[in-house]
Amino acid sequence: MGDMKYFKIFDSTQKAILNELRITEALLNEICYQLNHKEGNAEIIGLEDLGIANNVVRMQGGFFTGMYASWSSDIPFIPIDATINACGVSIFHIPNPLDPKEFCEKLNTVKKYYKGNKSWNLDAGNHFIILCEDTTDNKQYLVIHASHIDYKYGDKGLYPTNDVWYSNNIYKIEKGNRFIRYIYGDTAEHFYNLYLEAERLNNERNLSFATELLGNDNCIPELYVPHYGMPDISSIAIGCQWMQGDVILLSAPSKNIYVLENCNTEKNLFPHGMGSKIKGDCQIKYNKDGLYINGQSLEVGDFLKSDFVETRFGNELIDKSFVNKFLGHRNIKVKKEFRQLFSDSRHGILFNF
Repeated sequence: MGDMKYFKIFDSTQKAILNELRITEALLNEICYQLNHKEGNAEIIGLEDLGIANNVVRMQGGFFTGMYASWSSDIPFIPIDATINACGVSIFHIPNPLDPKEFCEKLNTVKKYYKGNKSWNLDAGNHFIILCEDTTDNKQYLVIHASHIDYKYGDKGLYPTNDVWYSNNIYKIEKGNRFIRYIYGDTAEHFYNLYLEAERLNNERNLSFATELLGNDNCIPELYVPHYGMPDISSIAIGCQWMQGDVILLSAPSKNIYVLENCNTEKNLFPHGMGSKIKGDCQIKYNKDGLYINGQSLEVGDFLKSDFVETRFGNELIDKSFVNKFLGHRNIKVKKEFRQLFSDSRHGILFNF
């Protein structure tokens, strides 16, 4: 597979993506050279969950879920097609356990309030709110996966829409049928400062949801792990945890969630889940008209159909033994295993008890 860095390859989807990431890496290096007139040392690393993104804009720009990209540039720049936002997972201990039906009633009340303020997005994309219990001691936990809604669109928006605040400062570099759009200089620095706000506030926002739902005395923050954002102004993590400390492994709707002990790898890069893959063999092609996967044209705004994409290992039993197999090349230790009792996401409300 050449000199591209990656942790482990499971399927043809990942092989096809790695081929495209080599071009993305080369384009990042070219931007560095044009801005600084020297090599940029751009590097992309593929994680175990490297896979298809629901976000077509991201894939059209040559970025996928389950990757880490870094570069070196004296003049700061940011590739906007990575569709950066600040997203992560919060875990709260519930010392006084709730019946799942009681939890659902409380959640509906809180959701109604936040939806009225247009600040609820826990049922969009791959976000969720889940009531769990530890499989070892039956302690109860709340798990929230979300990004701050105010930092996608509008005057603080990071997402590359036509009317975003930086729309007049976007540059483009092309290589064959591939491209990367980017911002640089003061625009990139302002973008990064907005991202830092979003990262800080996302954790606070999750805590606000949790205390509103559970009450101050029944909501003990245990862990917050970002897995989508910018470790610094010259790097991007997409579905990739990077902070030192314990990490959270998500699997699939209704399946168990794991807290793993810090494995202290380089930069502590760690997958946030199992990832999505194309059913069967995967072919990715770009031309002047856009992106094609297995011959299917993907347009901005498309949502990849379930008959086309599937969760990697979705049909397998996800237990501690499987997690050790999935991450067997790493030095890991499972600290907690959570069984889902109730979940609310774009898949709807699910009771699992």
